[in-house]
Amino acid sequence: MSNLQVGEKFTVEITGLTHEGMGVGRIGERVVFIPHSLPGDLIKMRVVEIKKRLAFGELLEILEPSTDRIKPSCPHAKTCGGCQFQHLQYTAQLEWKSQQVHDAMKRIGKLDVKVLPTLGMENPYHYRNNSQMPFGSESGELILGFFKPGSHEIIDVETCEIQHPLITKLALTLKRIVSELKIEPYDRTKHKGILRHAVIRVSFAKKELMLILVTNTHDLPHKEQLINQLTNEVPELVSVIHNVNSQKTNV
Repeated sequence: MSNLQVGEKFTVEITGLTHEGMGVGRIGERVVFIPHSLPGDLIKMRVVEIKKRLAFGELLEILEPSTDRIKPSCPHAKTCGGCQFQHLQYTAQLEWKSQQVHDAMKRIGKLDVKVLPTLGMENPYHYRNNSQMPFGSESGELILGFFKPGSHEIIDVETCEIQHPLITKLALTLKRIVSELKIEPYDRTKHKGILRHAVIRVSFAKKELMLILVTNTHDLPHKEQLINQLTNEVPELVSVIHNVNSQKTNV
């Protein structure tokens, strides 16, 4: 379909899945990628971007769900950029990973090799030991979370089904304390403010936390009070590092 237009709506059957977690379908001879869709879904979608040989769409409605589709356990699953497959049952995730390796070996390496099944976890949640979370502001309130996929918009996160619970505990405590101390978050459009990112790492073996605070300025107001309150309320926190990044980037 060569005369495809942005805004047009179509019914599409999803037959594949990309590395990024977007469903793959076709409109005529043109390949179309639709976030939040899964192989086996029959969906209604809207065209949002058109390129020479492919297009991107927005999921409007699931007409017939895939048998592998499940309800995400995380309330942020549709907006947060932290994970892509909470709507896909775990056994299907493992099969997809094996298929991705096989396809890459065959397409890129020109090797037709047997790929063994992916080994899974007994409980595929709360395994992530490292999180980088940007600070921001929403309606005058300080927020801390993750970037929305493909944007600089920050999704304020209160819970995470993927990261270790101690990371969430420290993140929520940190957000509350810096808000009480009125330490200003960094504004990415004006290049003003102080707090840019919080990087939190946890040791599964020792149940200890490390916090890296990345700021726009060398001066961190109320630094001693902040650290004292954090270590009192989160005794698992054993190290705090202050990094300065004054460049106009999101890193």
